[in-house]
Amino acid sequence: MAIEPAYVVFSLGTQPMIAEAQRFLREWGVEPLGRYGRWEYSSMGQVMRDALNWASDLRSSMRMSRGVVELGNIERGQ
Repeated sequence: MAIEPAYVVFSLGTQPMIAEAQRFLREWGVEPLGRYGRWEYSSMGQVMRDALNWASDLRSSMRMSRGVVELGNIERGQ
């Protein structure tokens, strides 16, 4: 089965539904990213930038909660 590329569709009442869905996902530790996760028009470059920024924020929060030395070992694969 082939799935054609699709775009998000906006309608009246979309924003409250998006906010509720994203809140639900975040409560379960899921960060919505990309065109469908954030329900926005975005290019591949924007999606990559958002993902890299999210990863950087996650890395920073891990350093603060676990310590730089431990994360440094994880990053080097040790």
